Amino acid sequence: MTFHSKDNYNRTGYNTCPKSLYDDYVLLTAYEYELLSKNMGDRILQHYIDKLNNYIGSTGKQYNNHYYTIKLWYEKDLKVTPKDSKLKIYS
Repeated sequence: MTFHSKDNYNRTGYNTCPKSLYDDYVLLTAYEYELLSKNMGDRILQHYIDKLNNYIGSTGKQYNNHYYTIKLWYEKDLKVTPKDSKLKIYS
């Protein structure tokens, strides 16, 4: 497993770790996947991977960083979800 360190970034600050493809369009490093999974759980993470994959596939929109896109969407959804209920994922 590759962990973030100064060695994993080039001079422009971009992560140089290899990314894996999830579904058709979503790219994450193993470390990014692990962080998201620990934060939200595998089931919810898969929901956001599917959501991002479908959005990119249907619109052609490009994102600079899929990790931060998923993280942002998850945090945004948590803010609009009442604190006494869990984020509902339907499958």
